[in-house]
Amino acid sequence: MQFALALTIFIAGVLCTLRLGGEPFRALRHLGGGRDAGRGALPPFAALSSALCGTLGVGSVLAVLPALAQGGPGTLVPLWLGSLTGCSLKYAEILITMRHRSDALSGAMVALQEKSPLLGALYALLCLPVALLGMGNLAQAQALSQTLYVCAGVPRWATALPVLILLAALTAGGLRRIGRASEVALPVFGGVYVALCLWALWRLRAALPTVFSGILHGFAPDARTFALGVARGLFISEAGLGTSAFAHSQSTAHPSAQGALGVCEVLFSTLLCTLTALVALATGVPLTGDAARTAQAVFSAAMGTAGPALLCAMLCFFALSTLPVWWFYGLQCVRFLFRRAWAQRVYTVLFLLTAFAGCLLPVHGVWSAADVFNLLLALPCLAMLALYRRELGRKPLANPPCSMYTHLQKRAAPRGKIRRRT
Repeated sequence: MQFALALTIFIAGVLCTLRLGGEPFRALRHLGGGRDAGRGALPPFAALSSALCGTLGVGSVLAVLPALAQGGPGTLVPLWLGSLTGCSLKYAEILITMRHRSDALSGAMVALQEKSPLLGALYALLCLPVALLGMGNLAQAQALSQTLYVCAGVPRWATALPVLILLAALTAGGLRRIGRASEVALPVFGGVYVALCLWALWRLRAALPTVFSGILHGFAPDARTFALGVARGLFISEAGLGTSAFAHSQSTAHPSAQGALGVCEVLFSTLLCTLTALVALATGVPLTGDAARTAQAVFSAAMGTAGPALLCAMLCFFALSTLPVWWFYGLQCVRFLFRRAWAQRVYTVLFLLTAFAGCLLPVHGVWSAADVFNLLLALPCLAMLALYRRELGRKPLANPPCSMYTHLQKRAAPRGKIRRRT
């Protein structure tokens, strides 16, 4: 089943790439034009930073290591192929969700609601387990506490309490507070992590030819390796899930310009994942299914005694920046499904308690469960791309300013009203 879903997503990415005809990459020239934000909206870069924080998480550091242990170095090849087609998927998701959003809600379920209320509700229902039990919460919290315990000897409760307090503070301020924090912290920590990996690869440069040879010769075009690579690439970049559109849709930028930022999001998350994998392979450290201990050994071998401390610092940022963003994603789904204030409060409490429990309890099989949740969530998102495929062939407006969003809405198909659920 996992192979069939992974193959479906990959084929959809190829078809989407052909349909768009290079538009996601041509739209990159509009990146400098998106600075206008209306009242209550996020600036484009803040929306990108929030979406990227939700995408990165510990997956860019830890999730790739068990995948290499299971499938070998050749697993990176389908991961790269999936990321390449994922650029078109991410661009199309953002483009459609920004064209079809309501005043109060945004996301793939809002666009699906116009075509099929059942598909809209299905997407929201499938997104909630991802936000609570998958890569949005439980996997992040568990990986963070496990790594701090293994690398620095920090008790799990000493991780759980600060995580709970920080999450409560960030969620109280909503997405605008999360966006302001992420657009300051992301360039700093992301740049530091890239610099550390490049420095480690320079020290290990003698092993790089062997590493690349092992990647190319280690790729076996079998179902297991392909499914593992595509599924883990999906976990890392979230392409084909429609989740980052929750944050991007909060901006008043032109959909094409904001979609180009989504392409940058996929490329940057894939870069971090690739650098982590190359460092791990270049050190020659035996890779196991225990991601935390493997990461400790890799960073110790690559960076010396300072490696575990640097790893802990990076993981703290990645995990703590991902959790509040995914809280907002799940909150949008709760608003769509219930439209009641008490439901939103219950969801927030459940999210905080799940993060607290994830730090305390060593739950097994979290990564595998997260992959399954992701692949299932991709199904209604791919249905959205199929239903709105005619819009993907439109010629984009030349040099679109951010204020052109209203004009583009008039060109889009008429939108239906969202029914109020009782």
